[in-house]
Amino acid sequence: MADILEKYDQHFLGQKQEFFERLQFNRRNQESGESIDEYISVLCNMAKTCGFCHCMHELLLMDHLLLGISDDKTREELVSTHDLTLSKTIRICRAIEVASPHMKALKSEEIKKVTKTGLKNVCACARFHGSR
Repeated sequence: MADILEKYDQHFLGQKQEFFERLQFNRRNQESGESIDEYISVLCNMAKTCGFCHCMHELLLMDHLLLGISDDKTREELVSTHDLTLSKTIRICRAIEVASPHMKALKSEEIKKVTKTGLKNVCACARFHGSR
């Protein structure tokens, strides 16, 4: 009888634990300052204890990554991508994360140029013939 009760407890307590793990997984979003690789690592570790079936594991990770990333432009890019897979999702997220600081620096540099010279004096090839 004790053996039966033990198996009963293991089965149903395990179910409750998986439910709680899935709840935590579904609530987890990318935190401010958290890199995409850190976020993916956290999601992968959390997914291990959620009891997801093998056939849906990658789809659930991909869906949650898409929903939980903090950058709306990245999400927009992902949603517009055809035949999205987990590996494509990760590749796109990484590429955008790497490019983002460079784009911000370029925008900042352009704003400084416009502010300094005035909008009507800006020329892309000013270094060759001077500003107009």
